Amino acid sequence: MLDANDNPPEFDGGSHFEARVTENTPLLSIVFRLTARDPDLGDSGRVGYYLAASTRAAYGSTFAVNNVTGELYVIGVVDYETSPICHLIVVAADHGPEVRTAEATVAVAVDDVNDNAPTVIVNTLYDSNTDVAHVTENAEPGTFVGHVIVSDRDRGAGGRFNCSVNDSRFRLRRISSASGGEFHIVTAGVAPLPDRERRDKFRLSLTCEDFGIPALMTTRQLTVDVLDVNDNAPQFSRSTYTVSIKEHNEPGVVLMQLNATDNDVNSVIKVRKYHDIFENINISKVSYFRHTSDVFDILDIFKILPLYNVWLGSVVLGRRTILIIGSQVGSLAAMPLCNDSGQVV
Repeated sequence: MLDANDNPPEFDGGSHFEARVTENTPLLSIVFRLTARDPDLGDSGRVGYYLAASTRAAYGSTFAVNNVTGELYVIGVVDYETSPICHLIVVAADHGPEVRTAEATVAVAVDDVNDNAPTVIVNTLYDSNTDVAHVTENAEPGTFVGHVIVSDRDRGAGGRFNCSVNDSRFRLRRISSASGGEFHIVTAGVAPLPDRERRDKFRLSLTCEDFGIPALMTTRQLTVDVLDVNDNAPQFSRSTYTVSIKEHNEPGVVLMQLNATDNDVNSVIKVRKYHDIFENINISKVSYFRHTSDVFDILDIFKILPLYNVWLGSVVLGRRTILIIGSQVGSLAAMPLCNDSGQVV
């Protein structure tokens, strides 16, 4: 009597199994061993193993099975965060003329290890996921500097973390702890911020460390640009200017040039023209000057007064007071505007 292939393989112990593996287990590590038997004779009783098509699609880059011994082993990275439990379907097939098969499911639980450092993202009012922050040099305590989003893919203690900054002039204000942590970097107010005119940028370190074993840490280095405020008055190069002129000077002669600087960024120095009421002015000499737009001549910084559709001004040069009169379009001329007693006519 010849044997027919009339029996499918049967797995020892049933068709559902459980196994455990540690995350990042070394390659070729054996996870589980299955054994299937077939009572048929010859090739009909010889059993081989392979992963089902759905298992190969989902886990074929991580696990494989020895087709002779039935051993499940690791061929790729076992990652808890990707798949905490892997359901593997193993097929046992005989080698008879009409192949008979059986299936068993192995649920492989992955034990988590602390293999992920915290992820830190910094957003500011100017940019997202940036390494540059900004703060004004006179910022009040509690001024917003940056929005920090921290996450850690590990579970348990490895997924919890603590964050800090290395500069006492700043602090972290927690605004959320759901699914990670969100913080605001704000000014602390315990020490003054740098004066922009002395230091226009500095480094700030933001460090987040988890509570896993071993602990993993991420440090984000921020460049903080100090933004300028108008906290400096213009300064002339000299506190007193003295000029001498000859009588009967030629029209268009520039008497002097004044230099003023301002340490603030993009400062525009404007010349303010002070008004005055010209009464009882002692006049010793009358002259005339040309107003120029590209050079600060003496008229730009001394007294100018609109009067009767003309410009009337006085300039003090040493002990002399000079009276100037001109039209509204800018042309200037001298006029005898005083009598012998020094009274304005």
